[in-house]
Amino acid sequence: LEIYPQLITYVEEEDRYTMDYAGFGVIAVKAIQEQQKIIDDQALIIADQEERLQKVENMLKALLKD
Repeated sequence: LEIYPQLITYVEEEDRYTMDYAGFGVIAVKAIQEQQKIIDDQALIIADQEERLQKVENMLKALLKD
């Protein structure tokens, strides 16, 4: 109730709470967008690390070859 109070409605006549489930869609889409940004950033970091690792492995092979 305290996190997204605008999505909760109290129906006094029935003494119950209702939720606007459609409103959670917007929140979910925003969360997915934020997660995708993190995933994309991590993919760039991984690609860079793989490239650097390949260079180190090639250097090591060259050193051991001699």
